Amino acid sequence: MIGMKFFFTILLMSLVFTACETKDLIGAKEYNYTRGDLNEGSLESGIEFDGIQSISQVTDSSVILNWINIEDASSYYIYVVENGSPTFIESVFAPAEEFLVSGLKNGTTYNFMVRAKDSNGQLDANEVMQSAVTLSSPISPSILTMANPLFNHGTEPNPHVLVFGVNPGDTVRVYSDNCSTQVGSAIASLSYVRVELSGLSVGTSYSFKADRYTVNKQSSSCSVLSVNYELTRCPHGYVYVPKDSDLESDPFCVMQYEAKPWSDSDSDNKVDSIELHSSGCNESACTTKDWGTASYKPGSSAYGHPWRMVTIETAKELCQTLGDDYDLISNDEWMILAKSIEAHSNNWTGGVLASGKLFKGNNGLSNINSYDSIFSTGVDLGIGRNSLAALTYFDGSSNETIWDLSGNLAEWVDWGQEDYVSYINYLCPDDWADLDINFCDGKLNEEDYLPFNPGNITSGYNNEYGLGLIEGGLGRALLRGGSYRNGEYTGLFNASFAYSVNSAQKDIGFRCVYRKPVE
Repeated sequence: MIGMKFFFTILLMSLVFTACETKDLIGAKEYNYTRGDLNEGSLESGIEFDGIQSISQVTDSSVILNWINIEDASSYYIYVVENGSPTFIESVFAPAEEFLVSGLKNGTTYNFMVRAKDSNGQLDANEVMQSAVTLSSPISPSILTMANPLFNHGTEPNPHVLVFGVNPGDTVRVYSDNCSTQVGSAIASLSYVRVELSGLSVGTSYSFKADRYTVNKQSSSCSVLSVNYELTRCPHGYVYVPKDSDLESDPFCVMQYEAKPWSDSDSDNKVDSIELHSSGCNESACTTKDWGTASYKPGSSAYGHPWRMVTIETAKELCQTLGDDYDLISNDEWMILAKSIEAHSNNWTGGVLASGKLFKGNNGLSNINSYDSIFSTGVDLGIGRNSLAALTYFDGSSNETIWDLSGNLAEWVDWGQEDYVSYINYLCPDDWADLDINFCDGKLNEEDYLPFNPGNITSGYNNEYGLGLIEGGLGRALLRGGSYRNGEYTGLFNASFAYSVNSAQKDIGFRCVYRKPVE
């Protein structure tokens, strides 16, 4: 796998080479010698020029001519010599010291000459020639690396690959295997080319290779080196949530775990355990409000402490900094998840839909459907955790697991899906209550907060079944799920409007979504 750091190294080397080539070839053009013009200039100059010194980088269709620049030269004239007669190819301004001749025939001997022209327009009289034999067949491309995305995995269905070690005019073809299934091609204008790929399948890992089809209508062998890429439906650490026809929702991806402060030190866009902050909030007491925004971004992983003590606006901004189509989870998306989880038998203590209670996870109480964290902070983390914190839903093709939607931390939830944080437009009573259609004087839509009752329980379908409670208040910013401090109030449908835009606590976290999954 060629990582992003290696990609930048290769690209930098290429750009440095290209910059040097451009500097040396001021005024020069790549030239197909078959367009050669008649000999130009006279041979009366008295300047001393040693002529062409060497020929380098010989391929099947191009060579580079090299010479040493002299102080009195204003330009250099390039010739191909055939049957003892020089034919003018092109001129380049001094202080150029090399020239790329392309469009040559493969397996052919060529003789070249370079003459210096002075400020009076006169050419020197040197007759030094250098010969080169172009290769019989093209050499395969040398290096492939990802360009978009820069990582070896991602949700981009049409990724771009940079292919190095090619010639201008080559048709560079990229394959998903050993050069039999083509997935993209492009015509090179430099020594490297960017190729867009298509026709990839979600969940498949590819090892791309490439070959060249040259101006001489010859194909190189398949490249020895390759670059790996896996097309994923969701970003790393996220799980897929299909659309819900009843709720008229679009599919999306959501963090499988509560957001953790993450620094991608190896630049692979995957959350490694050593890349997560040890406490999740700058210090064990967790008192620093909106900490870490300059150094960390939100990541999803079983390891590490959840990111806490952030306001809802900070949480939303952090999610959006991950890139286009990332955002703080909205209330609609929370309810789509809750609907699917509520309807899955794995999440009920009786093992059957509507039998027993829904799991509450870490709410600070040891019970049939909840538990108390073993850590002194009250926050649970790591692998090998209590299974009551894991909730199952059907992702359209198989069962998927998401952690801590109920308990552990209460989570900020955006009321809408605007670029800014949105809130309800009215105040509600501030007492905790069972989830009921009369909450807030019936101002809320049922699908915004009420459980869906897939088991068709006829009466008393409330927190006795582990659903959670709802709280009004003056804040209007929305928290969902409840935390390790809320005890029996926690639950999948728990909701509180008692907090403001400036609120931040050590038991409040957040979760991001990605709204452009690959379908």
